[in-house]
Amino acid sequence: MKISVILINYNGEKFLKDCLDSVFSQTLKPEEIMVADNASADRSREIIRKYPVRTFFHEQNMGFCRAVNQCIRLSSGDYILVLNSDVKLSPEFTAMTSAVLDRDPRIGIVGGKLLRTDTETASMIIDSTGQFISKILKPKERGYGEIDSGQFNVPGYVFSVCGAAAVYRRTMLEDIKIEEEYLDESFFMYFDDFDLGWRAQTAGWKVWYEPAALACHTRGASSKKTESTGLLRRYRLPSLPDNIRIHLIMNRYLVLVKNCTWRIFLRQFFHVVCYEIALRFYLLFFATRLIPRLFHLPGLVITALRNRKIIQSRRRSTDEYMRKWVC
Repeated sequence: MKISVILINYNGEKFLKDCLDSVFSQTLKPEEIMVADNASADRSREIIRKYPVRTFFHEQNMGFCRAVNQCIRLSSGDYILVLNSDVKLSPEFTAMTSAVLDRDPRIGIVGGKLLRTDTETASMIIDSTGQFISKILKPKERGYGEIDSGQFNVPGYVFSVCGAAAVYRRTMLEDIKIEEEYLDESFFMYFDDFDLGWRAQTAGWKVWYEPAALACHTRGASSKKTESTGLLRRYRLPSLPDNIRIHLIMNRYLVLVKNCTWRIFLRQFFHVVCYEIALRFYLLFFATRLIPRLFHLPGLVITALRNRKIIQSRRRSTDEYMRKWVC
C-alpha cells in the first residue's frame, strides 16, 4: 500500500529540520511527501526548499484543516500520515502503523505513542496514547502529563488519536467526508482530530493505538503561554493566546452539535453543566474580550446542524458502544 505524508507547518522553523529528517529516515519509505506552509513569517520556507518534497506555499494562513484537505485531495496514497511540524517520528513509525492497517480493513485510523521531554527531570512525559471522551464531552488525551513507565505499552482500540501524528485509511476518509471536506474546515484548527474520530466511530470504523509507533511532540510549540486562572485549570482550558482559546471553546460546541446523541449528552448532563458554569464565569471575569468573537458561533452551528443530518444518516454504531469511550 502507498503511503502519503502530509506535513502542515506554521512558523515551525525550530522543529522543521528534525521533523523532515525523521520522515526521510523511515524504514518504510513514503511514496510522496507533501508540505503545506501557512504563510510562515520565519525561515520555514528556506528549510522546506532544501528537501525533495511537494510544496504548497500559502500567502495567508488558511488554517490546519483546509491545508490538510487540499493535500489529501491531491495525494495518491492508500494510507495518509498527517503531521504537525513539531513532531519527530521514530524510524519505524510508518512501518508499524501501516502494518495495523494492512491486517485489519475495519481500522480506519492509527496513532502511536506521543512523548515529550521534561527538560527539568530529563524524563519522557506522555503527550498522548490515544483520545477518549471526557466526562465534560471534550477530548481526553490518555496519559497526558504522566511519566512514561510503560503503563500504556499494550496496543488496542481507542476512541480517536491526536492529530499531530495520525495515519488515516483513504477509504475511511472518503466514506466519512462531507461534501469535499475530510477535516471540517469550520474548525480552522483544534478538535478536528476528535471530530474526525467521532465521525469515524459513528460510521462503524475502528481506531487503533500502536505503542511501538513512537513520536516526540512539542505540544503548543507555536503558542506562548498567557495568564492562567485556577478556576478552569481542572477542566484543562489552556492558558493560551486568544485566537487559540476561542477555537477551543467554539469547536467543542461544534463537535457536540454534529456528533453527540441526546442519550450520551443527558448521561453527562451534570458534568457538562458544571463546566459550562465555570466557563461562563471565566469569560465574564477573566476573558471578556473573547465574548464578541463568540457571536460567530450561531452561524457555525447552523452549518454543523446540516452536517449532523449527514453524519447521523451514516450511523452504524449504537449509543451503548459509544458510551464505553466516556471516562
